Amino acid sequence: MSPEPLRLHESSHHLGRKDQLADELAGERFIDRAQFQELLRISQSTFERLKARGALPPYIALSRTCHRWPLAAVLAWIRDGCPAPAQRQRYR
Repeated sequence: MSPEPLRLHESSHHLGRKDQLADELAGERFIDRAQFQELLRISQSTFERLKARGALPPYIALSRTCHRWPLAAVLAWIRDGCPAPAQRQRYR
């Protein structure tokens, strides 16, 4: 099972958490699905299958349909041979 994505679109009572999160993520570079697919040289359907299986590094959900991956985590995941969830450490 894949780790629960970090969601930034939660209700306003989490603003303190959002401020803390914004500080943690400041300066970090993120990629979208198309950029991730390009790095892996795979089709959208293959990417979606990997995502559904939880085989990709954790992502940040900006909304229900807008997901971004930290580039550093993706590159580390690729460098480590794209390990399956049970074999990888948390990439963050």
